[in-house]
Amino acid sequence: MEDQRRDRLLPDDGGLGYTLRRLPVQVYWRLAPRYARLRRDHDVDRYAAPTDPYRVIRIDPDRIVRHTNRPYPPWEGTVDRCGSVARGDWDRPSEDYRKPPRFEDRLEFEAFRAHFEDGIPWAETAYIGDKAERVEAGEKESRYGDTLEEIVDFYRGYDALYESIASEGYRSQRELLARGEERKRFLTAIGNEVAIDVARDGEPLFVDGSHRLSIAKLLELDAIPVVCYYRHADWMRVREAVHAADSPADLDEDRRRLLAVDHFDLRDLAPPT
Repeated sequence: MEDQRRDRLLPDDGGLGYTLRRLPVQVYWRLAPRYARLRRDHDVDRYAAPTDPYRVIRIDPDRIVRHTNRPYPPWEGTVDRCGSVARGDWDRPSEDYRKPPRFEDRLEFEAFRAHFEDGIPWAETAYIGDKAERVEAGEKESRYGDTLEEIVDFYRGYDALYESIASEGYRSQRELLARGEERKRFLTAIGNEVAIDVARDGEPLFVDGSHRLSIAKLLELDAIPVVCYYRHADWMRVREAVHAADSPADLDEDRRRLLAVDHFDLRDLAPPT
């Protein structure tokens, strides 16, 4: 659920949002995050450990193994979810969830693997075949097309993205904007990054951006930019403990271990060594 649903987040109201978008890109990206934070409250702001709800984090894509278990679809609301905190068992696997627990068990990921690693045409992958069957049965495929040909044409667009990332590296939306390759508002751009949730133990859980994440995994990239929608309330207590510590010696063994492995969501809080 990527680009097409996200261009609604900074209203064309003739006010400050409109004025910001007329600024040079670098100036806009300094000011737009502050404006976005002022527009609404964020759960993370109730905690002592500071964090920017729209912070772009770099993470090894292979660390994203499982799906979030928040109510389906977890991407609903897109970047309105940035900076959210919630209790509950949404970070634990459930047999009732609509997706398999592991990201790489998705038919979609298998289609990307078959196409890019084995050279199988998109139309011959099991994933596209499943979509074609639904089209023939009269089910509308509004996201990717209403016919097999339209669906295949949609996925062929990822051939160019794969080659671009393979040859030039994976760029964040901000980097694409700076190069003039994209023209998006701040929140729209943030919403086009791969999105994760953070579980109670700090595990990153997949939320959105399956196509980009699939490509990053297949290319065995070291790190990609992601944004965080939800953090578990128990994880926020870990962040607060790290923030309050004067040194790692003040932390328990589990939290020192998280610092030792350079946890992606503690880099902005790490106490002196």
